[in-house]
Amino acid sequence: MKAGVADAEIERLTKAGICGQRIFDLPGGAVNLDAMDAVMARVHPFGWYANIQLDGRDLPKYEDVARLAKALIRHALERMIWAGNWPHPSAPKDNKPDDADLLDLLLDWAPDDATRRKILADNPAELFGFAKA
Repeated sequence: MKAGVADAEIERLTKAGICGQRIFDLPGGAVNLDAMDAVMARVHPFGWYANIQLDGRDLPKYEDVARLAKALIRHALERMIWAGNWPHPSAPKDNKPDDADLLDLLLDWAPDDATRRKILADNPAELFGFAKA
């Protein structure tokens, strides 16, 4: 979404179930970090969240993405959800990541069951308004 979209359109999208804006700071992304503040200022009043996708290795002092993931989980577990960017549209067709391998990373980043349950089930249920079983 661009920053100049009318409130009526954001309202229509909200009523249709849209509740988040992807900030995609990778090649080919439509809304990058430079536009994030303006775009999020437009959708925040409608209750939308930011889904920020970037290469964590580009952050200062975080060459090791596992260190970043563990630090984020320690700092704000209640705000973490799992996302894998399936079906990996930017990856070469002959070199798509194995989603099982990606999910195995969570075993390292969040080694206990309770933490993984928050990331995989409880936090998404809260964020997206899913009924709890």
